[in-house]
Amino acid sequence: MQSGTGRRSEKHRVGTRGNWRTKDSIEGWCDHRGRREPEKNRNRELRNNLGAVLPCLKFNLIFCAAEYQKIKSSKTILIVGGGPTGVELAGEIAVDFPDKKVTLVHRGARLLEFIGHRAARKALDFLISKKVEVILGQSINLNSASNGVYQTSGGETITADCHFDCTGVPMGSSWLSGTILQNSLNLHKSLMVDANLRVKGHKNVFGIGDITDIPEIKQGYLAQTHAMVAAKNLKLLMTGGEESRMAIYKPGRPLAIVSLGRNDAVAQIFFITIIGWIPGYIKSRDLFVGRTRKQLGLKPDPS
Repeated sequence: MQSGTGRRSEKHRVGTRGNWRTKDSIEGWCDHRGRREPEKNRNRELRNNLGAVLPCLKFNLIFCAAEYQKIKSSKTILIVGGGPTGVELAGEIAVDFPDKKVTLVHRGARLLEFIGHRAARKALDFLISKKVEVILGQSINLNSASNGVYQTSGGETITADCHFDCTGVPMGSSWLSGTILQNSLNLHKSLMVDANLRVKGHKNVFGIGDITDIPEIKQGYLAQTHAMVAAKNLKLLMTGGEESRMAIYKPGRPLAIVSLGRNDAVAQIFFITIIGWIPGYIKSRDLFVGRTRKQLGLKPDPS
């Protein structure tokens, strides 16, 4: 998400809050004999890595504080992009700052295109109920904005004190084109991997995360599952194990929870859609911050 210093076509309204947080759990680590390590050992290793993580965390805290002040000082806010980041941001601002005018512009025909139509409609209805204005089927060239005035592809003019670019970023695979893995990229520049997460054409190179061509929703907790499978297979090969015993990764099933303010969320679990406090209790309550602090051996957040 990028931010900077906007109005709409298919008109709806919405609002948002302003904090981002989440890190799913690491499901389990194994010792050199393949046995599951006790949780205290896993937590100890996580804590030992905090030295490298803390400087980055400090930078993120400073950045988020500045972004929060920008939201707080603005009367009108433009959000570009109707994916999970844009929808969650709009929902949080609308709930925490109901007096602010929030406009969300999305080039697609509906919000949250990575999940089902019903879940997307419920998210839209929530934003409308919070007076967030949603413009669908239009885009904005943020580089052409002048003095807080933005023009949509449909010719509408939006005025905003600040904006947030939530359209995402291109897949970071372009650098692979000049490497030994260039022939392992598909037409969409995704890295092709097999069921063991080995890169196509290589027996000792593994690929994990959003860059792979695995047919599933690109989500953080799935990337962590990729890592566990890849680590297990790497350890097997490094210790002379048989390839036939390598772990197989099964693509994750459609499952998504999108926060809508502090207490609500919309969830798609397989073919079931739920909205309200139940999915909100799972994610919106603290966006998994408490769970992550426990994994790192930290005390609960006093706030």
